[in-house]
Amino acid sequence: MVSNNNPLTLAIGPECPPAPRPTAGGALGLVQTGLWVSDRVTDGSPQPALDAVPGDHAELRFSTVPGTAITRVRLWRFVRKEHDGSWDPYVVLDDGTELARCEFPAHDNYCIVGGDDWFPDDEWLWDQRRAYLERDGLNATELRVGLECRANSIGICLRGGTLRTAEATIYSAFLTIAEGSPPVVDVPVGAGWSATGWTEGRLPLVVASQDLVGIYATRVHVDGELFVEKKGECSFDRPRPCEDEQDGADVSLPTEQLADGAHSVELAVVDAAGNEKRLQRPTPLLVDNHPPATPVGAHPVGHWRTPTGVTTIRWDLPPDTGRPIVEARYRICRSGQCTPPQKATSLTSIENLQLPGYGEWFVYVWLVDEAGHEDPSKAALVVVYSDLVHSPTPPSPPGSDEPPGGSPPPASRATKHPAKLRLVDVRRTTTGLRVRGSITARALGRVAIRVSGRVGKRTRTATGRARIRRRAFNTTIRLPRDLARAPRLTVTARYAGDADTKPATVSRTITRSKARR
Repeated sequence: MVSNNNPLTLAIGPECPPAPRPTAGGALGLVQTGLWVSDRVTDGSPQPALDAVPGDHAELRFSTVPGTAITRVRLWRFVRKEHDGSWDPYVVLDDGTELARCEFPAHDNYCIVGGDDWFPDDEWLWDQRRAYLERDGLNATELRVGLECRANSIGICLRGGTLRTAEATIYSAFLTIAEGSPPVVDVPVGAGWSATGWTEGRLPLVVASQDLVGIYATRVHVDGELFVEKKGECSFDRPRPCEDEQDGADVSLPTEQLADGAHSVELAVVDAAGNEKRLQRPTPLLVDNHPPATPVGAHPVGHWRTPTGVTTIRWDLPPDTGRPIVEARYRICRSGQCTPPQKATSLTSIENLQLPGYGEWFVYVWLVDEAGHEDPSKAALVVVYSDLVHSPTPPSPPGSDEPPGGSPPPASRATKHPAKLRLVDVRRTTTGLRVRGSITARALGRVAIRVSGRVGKRTRTATGRARIRRRAFNTTIRLPRDLARAPRLTVTARYAGDADTKPATVSRTITRSKARR
């Protein structure tokens, strides 16, 4: 705030960055900077400067928001006067603390407090310069920089000619403002806060809040770790640095970045002074974005070879923290061709499975949860052999789809050829990772790609598959935002093998600064 009851005698103003001011005749001379108040000197303007009379005063004031207080001050100041002791230049706080006041010593007509030894962007020995002052343990609400003409016997305060007679200047200041109350937070809205059943995908979550000094950030903590943060509009050169979130801060939850299962969720709102208000989600957040894992220990009952062409296959359910597993499915494959998916007898078995004919067959089994999530590439493989030359019933016609997880294992137990698998080029794109590679000519089907990296204290992964064409494969893996920012990524390509080619795996590590290593 600025006040000046007689602009003809007193000059006041901020100059940031420093700016030269005109002198007599219009030439640029004096460089004025900071927040300053002074007597007015001749500056070439049509209206001449006048001497001041008692009561003339000008002042710059920085006031805090009601309910807050200045507790610490660091500033660079310069307060001086000469020739006329009736001038009163000062830098003070409203709690009575004087940061600079200039009075003539005995038998002298000149005084100075602080110094003009401050320069923009000059940090060398800043705490040893005369201009520097620090005060702590304060309890003020206003900083004042001013100049006043006090009552005196001659009835005037003399102005300067080409140099100012009195001035008070702050070149730079840092104020610590204390505010101890937490923000006021409204009831959060959205499925991220209120949903009680299983959830998946991005869940909306919005919360409105307000505070004396505004809202610095709205955060969501999941299982005790920071998960989402939205920072407010803030500028710490104002007494009220931040704006309120009256319309609500959107901190929607990307649950696909969480493991399936129950999670504790806390909402935290932080004001500009660092005060925090936390709200605990009423119930755990149930998340399920992923299909069940691979069945455990899948095997034929008895011997893997059956003289009748009938076998029973059993397995155990894997640990699963998401929705309940409700179904098991399977395919029977050989030589790159498979039957359509079929429903298993139960969640843990295929009873009395009739194989389509003579020879070695490959049974792929995978699981489906209550939401319909399934991933045939996570199928368990069981190899069985039928000695029955003629099937008692016509076999199901093979489908054109490839078996889960790539081409089937070999149709015979002849010696397999090794696969030469290479990652030729791995590079980052705008949203993910481009992967190109090569493989031996005998290989058929697909190559599975897995990208992993450390994000904070967790390891995040992304997966994809690439079809083999003419000894090569090429795909782009879309990465979650936090994984894309990881400084180091490990890329693993895996080929599951086929009728006459062995499985193969190759890995490469890339850094954020360069995509090829």
